[in-house]
Amino acid sequence: MEAAPLAGFNGGAYLPDGVVKTDEAIEKHIRERSDHIYHPVGTCRMGLDDDAVVDGDLRLRGLSNVRVIDASVMPTITRGNTHKRRTNDRHGWAN
Repeated sequence: MEAAPLAGFNGGAYLPDGVVKTDEAIEKHIRERSDHIYHPVGTCRMGLDDDAVVDGDLRLRGLSNVRVIDASVMPTITRGNTHKRRTNDRHGWAN
């Protein structure tokens, strides 16, 4: 961001030195400014054991004709955006 072609986009330090000095100020700053940019994944365990929420065909255990086909069944987050992966999966599972 300090290179000449990018200099116009550099708005300075995100957290200027000396502005946030105490633990309380740091916590306040984090709570006010932090966010996540990722789609949650891995919250719906897939498998055949009693702890699994869905089976290998994404059928929800305990209910008929219900599948979980969102990013919650992905075991780990991908390097790219999960939306495209999930969209492709939904089209496949709908057929």
